Amino acid sequence: HRHEYRFGITGTIAAQEIFVGPILNDITIDRIELVVGNAPTSTDTITVDLQRWNGSTWASILSSTVVFNSSDTAMTRKVATISSGAINATNSLKWVINRSGSSGSNLFGVARSAESGGV
Repeated sequence: HRHEYRFGITGTIAAQEIFVGPILNDITIDRIELVVGNAPTSTDTITVDLQRWNGSTWASILSSTVVFNSSDTAMTRKVATISSGAINATNSLKWVINRSGSSGSNLFGVARSAESGGV
């Protein structure tokens, strides 16, 4: 069945770490959905970096970039596609959210996962 991990970022923040763990089951991360709270005044580039603890350090698995711009209205939803494969059950997982832009808009998101062998 699906798991959802919700998070929020308020204001213009250069980097925001979202920590999820420990992971008790082998899971597959499907996607991270991002919602901009209000219309950006300029281009707001959001990079989602998916990282896994390998026992000694955080290692980047993959990253995905989503761009919001002034033509996007409030509550516009965009998806950062994640396809990471099964995550080792003994390892923790985190998302590092980096944003570059001066829109100052609030950012909300939900990371969606599915257990291996099911959705």
